[in-house]
Amino acid sequence: MDLCIAVSLTCKRTGEGIAPLNVGVHTLIKQFHSKVARQYMTYCCQYAKSYMYSAAMMGKQEIPSEALSMMNYLESYVDCAGIPQTAITDHIPVFIFELLKRGIATYVGA
Repeated sequence: MDLCIAVSLTCKRTGEGIAPLNVGVHTLIKQFHSKVARQYMTYCCQYAKSYMYSAAMMGKQEIPSEALSMMNYLESYVDCAGIPQTAITDHIPVFIFELLKRGIATYVGA
């Protein structure tokens, strides 16, 4: 499932955003059983958590950029696909997303 990670999350055209990627991935996943969509979300969350865990084990207080990018992608994917937010928050704690929304990229308060 490293296909979801191999795609760069930066846009080459201005104003395009990540929406085309979300629509494409959602369209592809809708072709399969609903279990596949749940597995995809689980794998993406596991990817983000693994980077956060390894950074924490190394004593870093910052959330790694890979995890931040994946969490941004997951939030926009959930909005695009109409999936409940709990699909993500079942795997990644809510407070991590609250830090992300506030623009805080560290685990320890600033």
